[in-house]
Amino acid sequence: MRATSGCCGRSTQQTALHAAGKKSEGNMINERISLQEQIKTWKQKLLDHSAKNELDKLQLRDFQKEEERTKHKLTRTVRALASEKAKAEIIAHSVANFCSRLGPVITSIDRIHDATSKLQSYEIRVHSLQDRIKVASLLLSHRHAWYRNNEAATEMKRRILNRQTLISPSPRPPCDDNNIEKRQRPGSKTQQIRHGLQKAVRAVFDELDIYKTGIISRESFVGALSSSDRVLLALGDDITRKRFAKRLDRQLAHLVDSKTVTWGELMLLLAPKYSDVLGLASERTAQSSISSTTAEVDERPLAPIFKVWKRAELETLSKERLCDLIRSLQRDREMLRQRVQCDAFQLADRVQGLRSEWEAKVAALHIQNGFLRRELNQKTSASQKVEGQMMRLEDESARLHIKKQYYRDKFEHSVNEHRVLIEQVKADKEICVQHEQELWQKEVRDMTFQTHQIQLENQKHRKKIRQLEHEITRLHNNMTKVESKQVLELKNKLSRRINELEKIRKERNGILASLRELELNAKAPRTRNFQVQTEPLKLIDVKIGSTQTTPVWQLSEASAPYDGCIKTATKSSQYIASDPEYEKLHRLETIAKALLDDN
Repeated sequence: MRATSGCCGRSTQQTALHAAGKKSEGNMINERISLQEQIKTWKQKLLDHSAKNELDKLQLRDFQKEEERTKHKLTRTVRALASEKAKAEIIAHSVANFCSRLGPVITSIDRIHDATSKLQSYEIRVHSLQDRIKVASLLLSHRHAWYRNNEAATEMKRRILNRQTLISPSPRPPCDDNNIEKRQRPGSKTQQIRHGLQKAVRAVFDELDIYKTGIISRESFVGALSSSDRVLLALGDDITRKRFAKRLDRQLAHLVDSKTVTWGELMLLLAPKYSDVLGLASERTAQSSISSTTAEVDERPLAPIFKVWKRAELETLSKERLCDLIRSLQRDREMLRQRVQCDAFQLADRVQGLRSEWEAKVAALHIQNGFLRRELNQKTSASQKVEGQMMRLEDESARLHIKKQYYRDKFEHSVNEHRVLIEQVKADKEICVQHEQELWQKEVRDMTFQTHQIQLENQKHRKKIRQLEHEITRLHNNMTKVESKQVLELKNKLSRRINELEKIRKERNGILASLRELELNAKAPRTRNFQVQTEPLKLIDVKIGSTQTTPVWQLSEASAPYDGCIKTATKSSQYIASDPEYEKLHRLETIAKALLDDN
């Protein structure tokens, strides 16, 4: 019992010492934490002061740069104002010279007015010349067509005269209706074809001659002929129409101007030549004479018609031969008479056709003359209108001249007002320049004063920063000394506590061993089912603070067996409540449990 009471006293002392050590250790840790926080706050303050100092330095540099910029700006503005003043003076002088009566404005206005009047007169002349050129070109084309038509007419007259000279005139024989029908019948079909073809070609020519100049393009005329329905009706089939167009194109290609063609040239090409008419008439007369005198003509060969017989030769001929010659001469005379009569009829037909054609041309020319007269009347009326417009334009030009004089006076008045305004602007500019210079000087003085104040504040801040640095170094040294002392004291306390704990553990182990023996002796006869398990001691590492670790012997027991042991002890207390040994054992168990909890 004394041993147990001694052990209990020692355990309470140890627990008290342990609690006091823990309390002092906690206080020291709290003090250390508070000191660390103070150090952090002082470091933060130091950083804040250094940052503020840097900011002050940067602001000072910015102010210095701003001062330099303002100085440069002031110098630039002064120079710019001086240059602007010089420019304004130059502009005022140039405006005065420009707007004077002898200046370039008035002279340029006069020149522009003269140039516009000349341009208007030139434009009127150009329009009149264009109209005259158009009329001249139209007249030239008409004259060219007339010249070519006259050439064709002279050629036609020459052919007719040649034919009249070759054929001697003979009196027209009396003929009745039967003879007229006999004469007209062989040439009626060809005349109809020729007149129809002439009308068709004339229609094609009129379609292409829109302006009635009497001259058209050869290619367009040939193309229109090859595709004209009237020519097709006149000739009968398409093949002959194409042949006729090709032959006419070849004949037109040999003209002087092969690109164009006139109506007279076409008539000259379409009219038959004298040799063709003569051959056709001779064939017809020969056929008629042969058919009428087949019974009277012998099979003997006749002498040539145009042979000249001498008197001696005629005397040598017989009577029959002379009769034959007389008959042949009569036949030739009859043939020539019929030929001349046929040519006369054809010439009369041609003359009638040409007369009708020229009558149509004269009618067309009369119509064209009326059209030209109407056009001339229209042009004269238009010229009268233009003259009236010219009169109105002259009146308007006089009014414009008056307006120009008015505007010139107004311009001179505005120039004078502008000069006055320029002088006022110069005075205002000088006042503004002086005011700006005063403002800039005032701002420069303010900036210099502010920079001086900032420099003074900067020096004060530097002094404060040095003082704070000294205080921080002193506090840091004090804290390092205090920490070193506290660490030594804590190390000594820990070493003492470790020794005390080792002694207490040894005593606890002895007490626990004696308690187990007593428990086993007490439970062996009564409760065999209860068992107590213990585990061996283990070597573990115990961390002290945050810097040092020391190996200590610690008793670690399993929580489950110990709890089971306590449960069995509580159960057995119901059965063995009156045993005094059991009460002692129970007290020892509670003490051991308290010790274990403390550890």
